[in-house]
Amino acid sequence: MQITGNHQMAQIVRHNDESVRQGYIRNGGKEAKLFTSALKAFQCNNRIVMAQRKHLDDFLLDDWIVDVPSWKNSRNLEYP
Repeated sequence: MQITGNHQMAQIVRHNDESVRQGYIRNGGKEAKLFTSALKAFQCNNRIVMAQRKHLDDFLLDDWIVDVPSWKNSRNLEYP
């Protein structure tokens, strides 16, 4: 499963099967840990929820925008 934004892709690279509590996504050579709600949203809808933003701040690049209208990378928040 992957998600795209501004020609960049991230994908879930591993998780702990049925009782998913945490997992990891990878974008290029970087990897970030996500927890239950983000993994389920990512796996089911190709979306990462706003609550998981703190786990992605150092992971995402400047103009990367997730497919959730109210969620943008912190560097883009001033531009609605």
